[in-house]
Amino acid sequence: MKLKFNKKAIISFLPFVALAMLFWISSIMTKDATYSKDIFVKIQTDKDHIILDTELYKTNVTLSGTGLKFISISSFDKNNPLLVNIQPKDNLLTVEKIINSLHKEVDSKDIKIEKVVFPDTRIKIEKKISKNIGIRFNGLISFEKMYGYKSNPFFKPDQVTVSGPESVVKEIEYWRNEYKEFKNLKSSIKEQIRLEKPHNNKITITPETVELNIPVEEYTEKKLDIPVKINGIGDKNIDIVPRNIKISILTGVSKYDHVNVNDFVASVYINPDSLVEGSFPVSIIKKPSNVTIQYIQPDYVEVFTKSQ
Repeated sequence: MKLKFNKKAIISFLPFVALAMLFWISSIMTKDATYSKDIFVKIQTDKDHIILDTELYKTNVTLSGTGLKFISISSFDKNNPLLVNIQPKDNLLTVEKIINSLHKEVDSKDIKIEKVVFPDTRIKIEKKISKNIGIRFNGLISFEKMYGYKSNPFFKPDQVTVSGPESVVKEIEYWRNEYKEFKNLKSSIKEQIRLEKPHNNKITITPETVELNIPVEEYTEKKLDIPVKINGIGDKNIDIVPRNIKISILTGVSKYDHVNVNDFVASVYINPDSLVEGSFPVSIIKKPSNVTIQYIQPDYVEVFTKSQ
């Protein structure tokens, strides 16, 4: 048996149902009610100090008032927490401070703060400082054969400003870029690279990117005759053969004419306490930083005692 409905009767009855629902909701929303929930509190301090602990706390609050008024109250969730100011000289987060901040957000005429559950908590606050420090390259640089540095790599700007808690910032001596490799270079590099992100979330750096410059040029061979200096024996009557050695170096073409014998010191060390005649190795103890020594010839000298 099929049931038959009077559509016109149903449609005409719907407004009365809607009106009844509206009155029911209105009666509920206008009644006094008690509302308890967890909210998030975010602490903040003045611009010259920094909070070392977590800045976000959860607490439970109980409010009373008409249900309709609760609609206008913020949820105070993680994304929109209740802000509470803490001063360095009064660094205790208390129920009283939370209630005072709630009063600024909640209309006390319509909503009453019945209870806040939160243990008094001491907040670690420290002076905030900033300082400028140098940047060190973090990575690998290699060149094509017969190419090398024209001058030392450099950053623009060559410093970074580090800000944060005084106890942390004062221990930081330099900053590095994120690891970067440049392989088989044969031309100069100019590239924006990112600096490492701070491991401490209380530290900030400015800027976060810098320009790295790696000047590159072609290298060529140059040979020089270098006198050998005797070290370690004082005024003893010693002679060496040969007195000069030949060195082969690689240097940038822009510096070829400027590199000379005076840029190098070759030395043989003879221990005065165990002086014996024989062969001693030659060391290059001074050279320009942008020069590569290919070989020394000979790399040993013969040591003799002079006849009296």
